[in-house]
Amino acid sequence: MHGRVAKAAVKRLKRWLHLGHRWLGIATGLLILLWFGSGLVMLCVGFPTLTEGERLGALPPLALALVRVTPQAALERAGLAHYPARLTLAMRGGAPAYWIADTDGRRQALSAVTGDPVPELTAADATALAAVHPAARAVADLGTVTRDQWTVTARYDPLRPFRVVALGDPAGTELYLSAATGELALDTTRAERVWNWPGAVTHWIYLTPLRARAGLWQDVVLWVSGIALAAGVSGYVLGFVRLMRDRLTPIAAGPPGTTSPGWRAASSSSPSLSAAGCR
Repeated sequence: MHGRVAKAAVKRLKRWLHLGHRWLGIATGLLILLWFGSGLVMLCVGFPTLTEGERLGALPPLALALVRVTPQAALERAGLAHYPARLTLAMRGGAPAYWIADTDGRRQALSAVTGDPVPELTAADATALAAVHPAARAVADLGTVTRDQWTVTARYDPLRPFRVVALGDPAGTELYLSAATGELALDTTRAERVWNWPGAVTHWIYLTPLRARAGLWQDVVLWVSGIALAAGVSGYVLGFVRLMRDRLTPIAAGPPGTTSPGWRAASSSSPSLSAAGCR
């Protein structure tokens, strides 16, 4: 009696495993293919970011002779009683300025000539700043952006909004300048912007309306990855069951080079598991 009940339970479990693996595979097959293809793109083109070399290379030579305000005086004018997370002296157009990043993320910019806060960046100011970039050709202001596909993460919050300036160079470079301080926050090229749509944006499900809500984006990624992982694990379980059955049940030898159904079931689930694991 107990043996028949156990066999019936195992049979039902196998049926649900078959159905689950089949329908989960159908539902996640396209996603797994997209993850695989987008991962290959990401190996060649990374997500746009500003390297330290790019940041320094975009700055004109520092005119120390124009500096009239000491770093200590600049901190006092900024109202800081402690040393900030970062204090930078650099050129802002034709005059030196202090860029102050406080420990809580707040940013300030003070003139190193007068000690006064620098005015908000205008379109003319932005094009003038971008014109000194080594790659600048036909500089054009593209307007103000608060958040877009390339500045969607929270790390850019202290610098928002941005003035976007096109350099007009063959690479199609665009600079993101903080409207509040004039700092260069990001640079992107045409190739990065084009290839990151089938690359990082697809792989990370990095659509701006979704990624701007960090909690929702995390939930979506975890749920989608979990479903794909379940499809892969169910395939391995079915493959293992078939292998055990084949070991206990003699079967006629097939043509040379053929594999057992168990190995085929297990191997067919490998891309699913690998794709889910990569994410």
